[in-house]
Amino acid sequence: MQRQWVVNEETGEHSERITLDQSDLEKLRPYVCGIARRVGVIPADRDDLAQDVLFAFWRYSDERRIRVIEGKADVDAARTLIAAFAVRAARRYRRSARWSGGGPADETPSRGGDPALRFEAREALRMVERLPPNLRRVVELDALEYTTSETAESVGVVLGTAKSRLSRARDLLAIMR
Repeated sequence: MQRQWVVNEETGEHSERITLDQSDLEKLRPYVCGIARRVGVIPADRDDLAQDVLFAFWRYSDERRIRVIEGKADVDAARTLIAAFAVRAARRYRRSARWSGGGPADETPSRGGDPALRFEAREALRMVERLPPNLRRVVELDALEYTTSETAESVGVVLGTAKSRLSRARDLLAIMR
């Protein structure tokens, strides 16, 4: 991973950018496969999806460079962008899998089925949205089936803090019901 200064020709503004090489991308492959697993991509397709995501990210970073966010490590900036790319690709995968009749075809409560289940799902989302941001993030990662150690690493806290936040969030959600 390399840093370089670039100048916006229109505004004359200087900004610092990072570039990634092949080895940096390969280190991120397990991260992308983990996201694909959590979103419901079948094991046979995870590696292909990871390759597509990393290639798309490489093209994106090569064309535009990744702007360094003050106070954030280079890897964090790259991982944030890659997570967005991976979720978008996994959604496309799930749509095409449903359309073709293969892959995970579970019907989510928000898209059909019993109106009572849809109502409960929406109420649950509203309750989660009312949580403080630090607790909401832990609940979201728990819903994506992250382990507590993965959650702690993703949020940037120690394992005990992640467990405590998850417990506190569950207690608050129980009170809100």
